[in-house]
This record gives sequence, C-alpha cells and structure tokens, in this order.
Amino acid sequence: WKVGGTWSTPVDGLTLRAVTSRDVRAPNLSELFAAPTVTTLPSFNDPFRNVAVQVFQNTVGNPNLRPETARDTELGVVYSRPSWLPGLSLSVDYYQIKLNGVVSTLSPDQIVRFCFEGNQAFCGGFQLDGAQGTNFVNVQPFNLASWNTSGFNLEASYQWKRPLGLPGAFTIRALGTHVREFIVDAGIAGVARRDDAGANTGAIPDWKWLATQTYDSGRLTLTVQERWFSDGVFNNNYVVCQTDCPVSTGNFNTVNTNRMKGDFYLDLGAAFNITDKISLYGKVDNVFDNDPTPSPQTNTGLDVNPALYETLGRIYRAGVRFNF
Repeated sequence: WKVGGTWSTPVDGLTLRAVTSRDVRAPNLSELFAAPTVTTLPSFNDPFRNVAVQVFQNTVGNPNLRPETARDTELGVVYSRPSWLPGLSLSVDYYQIKLNGVVSTLSPDQIVRFCFEGNQAFCGGFQLDGAQGTNFVNVQPFNLASWNTSGFNLEASYQWKRPLGLPGAFTIRALGTHVREFIVDAGIAGVARRDDAGANTGAIPDWKWLATQTYDSGRLTLTVQERWFSDGVFNNNYVVCQTDCPVSTGNFNTVNTNRMKGDFYLDLGAAFNITDKISLYGKVDNVFDNDPTPSPQTNTGLDVNPALYETLGRIYRAGVRFNF
C-alpha cells in the first residue's frame, strides 16, 4: 500500500509533499534456485592453522528464502517556477527506509571467521584441511534481519530561453544524495551491526552528485556532465592501528589504513541534426582519464570497485542515428 499527498501552499512556487508505503519484494529465481557455481579462491586464509590454502567457493540458491518487506517514508519541499524567476526549480526530500528480511549473503571469509570465533552455526559449510582440490566454502543467500537507511535527496535546475540572444535554450541541472546512515543488522548471534554509509568499497558514499549543463539550439546540442562522490572508508567496522593492536576478528578487522578517496569525472558530449531523420553524435567520458582508487577485497583478484569508480579509463563514442 501507499499513501501520499501534496500541498500547493499560498507561497508562490512552494509545494510540500509526503508519502509513505509498505513494499514487498519476493526473491527472484536466481536467488531461489540458482545452480551451483564454483569460483577458485587461490590464497584463502585458514585461521585454524594460520596458512593460505586454495579453496572453491560454491555459490547456490536457497529455495527457503522469504519475501523482503519494507516501510518507506519521504518528506519533501519543492520551490518551482516562481513568478519572479520562472526558470528555477529546487527540491529537498528526506527519506527513511526500513527493510526487513533482506536477501543477502556473507563472504567466505566471514563464514570461516565466525566459525573460528566459536559460532557453530557457520561450521558445517566449509572444509579447509582436505587434500589439494577438495577444500570448499559454501555461500548461499539468506534473509538478513534488517537494513535501515535515511538521508536527503536534492535537486536544482534552471533554464534560460535564448541565452545571450542565441536560439534555443541553456539548462543547468544538479542532483545530489546524502546518506546519513545505512545500518545492516544480520540478526545472527555474534555478527556485529555495520553502518555501510561512506564505505566506498560498496556503492554508498556519504555524498554523491551529478550535474549537467546543456545547450540545445534545435539542431546542435552540447552537453557537459560532472560526476562526483565523496571520500570514504573500506569498512566502518575496521579498527585502524599501527602498534598494540587488538586481536583482529571477523566483526572488527585491524588494518593500518581505512580511507578511500572519492573521485570527480568530467564527460563531454555533442549531437548535430543533419536532417530531421539523421543526426551525428559524439561523447567523451572520463575526460581526465582518472584511475580508480584501489579497493582491497579478500580473495577476489578484483582490487577496484566498478560500482563507483571508472575502470575503463577515458572512453570515446561516436555514431550516426537514423530515424524512420
């Protein structure tokens, strides 16, 4: 169900809005019935013997998964097209989402580590001390206890008609998101709660912005786009230390650094209509050819986060479009 409303206030251009809903997502076919897939982890840490071993990660579906349920609430203020500046539009929205029964998985390292630390519920899904080629860790999705996230979404835009006497229009627009918190509670004894907001190893930086500036004359379109996200950490539960470190655990790993730089990307694009049915276009992404920030991930061999960082460098695109 969903209930919402808007109020066009007596103040010129000012609107208030609110909505709340209960939402449901059933597990998909892959999460329920995926056939086993095997990934080789060539240098997996065995904490029982303190050695590195080769293991196979077996990932398989779980037919016992239950639907996820959520409660979503949003409150917003919009200031759009006031009579004194009709090209202006601004909005700020606060959101809070509480999600229960989240379908997720633990990493192989977490499964083994929690068993090593005494949680017997994790001890039946792996073998580390067998003959070469027989060691494995089973990874299967399950229903986590809950996620709880809140933050702000912001948007601003302005449009000029016939800028500087030129034909067409010039538009600037910016969208931003600030994540105040993203609490993950596994609901498993011995597994600590974790705040993923600002952990740039995932896809939840504290701040994220997208801005565009576009000139459209009717035949020629020029676009400049900027993408930016804030500095973050590897994991908010990591303990940073150099000497006299506490014992590293599956919940609170000790590390000597816990910082990931954010990034800024500039993209340029253009399109030209030769006729009503034929147009040329070109685009350059990541103009400055920024390299991704390293993102150490246990046993994956992929040391960057492609969900946030550009992994292909500067990219050129060009083409012709035909409309029939």
